[in-house]
Amino acid sequence: MTVVVPSAARARGFGETFYTTDLTVANTGEEPATLQLKFLGNDVDGREGPERSYSIAAGESRTFPDALMSVFG
Repeated sequence: MTVVVPSAARARGFGETFYTTDLTVANTGEEPATLQLKFLGNDVDGREGPERSYSIAAGESRTFPDALMSVFG
């Protein structure tokens, strides 16, 4: 299954605000699953973007706080 997150942020806002995106993924199946995250970028052809893989056990979930920084640096 492929799922696209249409937008993610890591940016300063007005005043002292700062916006980030947390991503939570759940494996509702009965077998371990491999999650592949790919950064498509902004205003670029995302086919060459960096990818990361993670294993998620059956029935487990995983949260990536500030996903752009914690996953892709």
